[in-house]
Amino acid sequence: MVLNLVRWRKIIFNLFRASLIPIIIPLCVIYILFHYFGFTVEVFMAIITIIWVYITVIQAEVSLRQVAMHEASYQPNFKIDVHFTSLSVVADNRTASCDKPDTYVLINEGKFPAYNIILGITEIINNKQKPLSRDLRIDKPEDMLAPGGNMPLLKITSETIKKQIIVRVSYQDIFGIDRETVFMKLKGVEQFILIRTPIDVRRGIVLKSIEDLQLMYKLLKILQKKK
Repeated sequence: MVLNLVRWRKIIFNLFRASLIPIIIPLCVIYILFHYFGFTVEVFMAIITIIWVYITVIQAEVSLRQVAMHEASYQPNFKIDVHFTSLSVVADNRTASCDKPDTYVLINEGKFPAYNIILGITEIINNKQKPLSRDLRIDKPEDMLAPGGNMPLLKITSETIKKQIIVRVSYQDIFGIDRETVFMKLKGVEQFILIRTPIDVRRGIVLKSIEDLQLMYKLLKILQKKK
């Protein structure tokens, strides 16, 4: 019951925050205009001006996103994957091969290289980040990671799987600009997920708020289905 209450409080707060710019503020302004000035031509012109301002802002934000997407196309595309080692197993006088996961590797799946790579690997303990033990790390600084190349990161052990781990990949792109990509692995989970890209293509304020509203709407539909 308490967990559900906390969850709904977060949902309502996020819904209010996402609705503030695209819905609540313009509706409040329109209400004030009608309340104090009535249904006049000037009020309708003011409402049209508000709508025009929002459309102009959205167009500008779309242009900013197009620039960001063009810039992001020149970045390396990192992925943390599992490297397997082939083992031979003998049973009943028969030899069979099997693949065993042994290391995490950082792969560049993009079209452009990354230079001067520095890795920051930490684990989450009591909501605080602490450096991961060197016994689990097998990484080393690299001058360059070419497209299609990979570099080892961590040993895969039962201890590694139990930990919540964050990997920060700091590098320089082909323009010499410092960038950072961040991955995270949850406790008891083998896969790493991307949680921060080097370039945020979700630029803007109004568009972000509209997208957040769409996400909240989808979340509410999921919660209703669970009931």
